[in-house]
Amino acid sequence: MVALNTFHLGEEQRQLFAATLLIDKMEREKKSYDVLLDSGDADLECTLQWLLMKQLIQMSKEHRYELSPRGHAKAKEFATRYQTLLAYFDVFAHVDLEAGEFAMASHGDFSSEAAWQSFLDQERWHDMRIAAIEHLGGSGVELVFAHFVREDRFDMSHDHWQFELKHGVLWDEIPEICNSAIRKSELAYHDGEQEVSGDAVMDDIVEQGFAVLRERYPSDPTLHSNLQAWYPRRGYVNHDLPVPLPGWEKPIWQTPWTL
Repeated sequence: MVALNTFHLGEEQRQLFAATLLIDKMEREKKSYDVLLDSGDADLECTLQWLLMKQLIQMSKEHRYELSPRGHAKAKEFATRYQTLLAYFDVFAHVDLEAGEFAMASHGDFSSEAAWQSFLDQERWHDMRIAAIEHLGGSGVELVFAHFVREDRFDMSHDHWQFELKHGVLWDEIPEICNSAIRKSELAYHDGEQEVSGDAVMDDIVEQGFAVLRERYPSDPTLHSNLQAWYPRRGYVNHDLPVPLPGWEKPIWQTPWTL
């Protein structure tokens, strides 16, 4: 089946992600930039001007670009957000579609990282993360971006990182990954009596995946409470948990990241 290139990373979203990476770096490294950018930092000018317009950075008395109070808050919010987003979808990274199994359900069976990795390398697993988040109304593009951040794919410590932040090939790789992922339309099948839609298959995958997540982290009240609010188990209501926790009224995957 030929993949449909329905995912793309437009200039506006690329600017958003680049600016997010820059304020994250400024927050973590307590970094500021002289307004007279040197040759290495010259490629940051457009992003810095964009952040200044958004009031996420400000001009210091020493004539340096520094994070504003709002910029500090947004940088901290992002650091929490991307890790939280990944926490709900890592369970879909290794799914055996034929057996209906999730690799994460067996994580406790392995005593070494090498054995666990060997288990994950089995060919039976399919990566359903993009399909899952898109099925739930989220953004596969943002999910891949979050993974790149966690994996430190945007290495901002080497020479010329400023140029790559603006023009790097990683921005092209993000939609390529999304466009090569399994689509729910590919999951439709005929069970001998009727056609089972890709939506119905994804409903089952998401239901089972979140059940595995609940079992994997039985003592995480935030995860359980949020899932009960965002994707309650079929035919089950837990009245002992607040639904949802304050500040989490809407699923994180349905709340686009903005600056």
